[in-house]
Amino acid sequence: MEFITDIISKLRFFLEFAYFISGVVVAVASIYALKQVSILKKTLYIQSKRDSLKLTNEQCKDYMERIIKLQDKFDNDVKSEGITYFNHWDIKNSPDGISAKRTKDITDEEWEKYDHSEIAENIPFNAMEAFSSYFICGAADEFVAYNAVGLSFIETINDYMPFILNARENGHYKNLIELYEIWEQRHRTELLNAKKREINKELNSVKQTYKVALGTESS
Repeated sequence: MEFITDIISKLRFFLEFAYFISGVVVAVASIYALKQVSILKKTLYIQSKRDSLKLTNEQCKDYMERIIKLQDKFDNDVKSEGITYFNHWDIKNSPDGISAKRTKDITDEEWEKYDHSEIAENIPFNAMEAFSSYFICGAADEFVAYNAVGLSFIETINDYMPFILNARENGHYKNLIELYEIWEQRHRTELLNAKKREINKELNSVKQTYKVALGTESS
């Protein structure tokens, strides 16, 4: 009986030891697995960022080499046809949305030239809409692209906003408008911050002196 008890006792020791070892192995394996998951996530992030920047570079290159040429052609068509419809507009981009208000009444001649022109056949905004879609869906980095082509994008949209807003009512240029809102507000913020820095610089350069009134000096 003692022999059996001794065997059971030893067997129990080995089983407990094996259980302890298995726990350590599982813990180590779990730590290793978590580390591998972390490495995999980091690798996927780096690859995703690399792909995003590559796509951003491709889109900016297409903008500078192709889309700007379309914009220039459109500008030349508007000028050559004597269209002044796009003049005298006040464009505002606010939290409530974009508005375009005419600051001068449209003459019959202006409207006639615009209404009967063929400029709609050569508009660059379809290409700009396709360009914008990559950034709005998050496939490309809009902040990087803004530093490369943002100002050109904003100025072109500002010049022809009445046409774009009218087209948006029919369901067109949604991505273009959204990207414009983001970039225009960012650009305006940059200009205001630059102006603020200049004002603070000027204020700091002003020497302020005070004249103490008679009878107010402390004794």
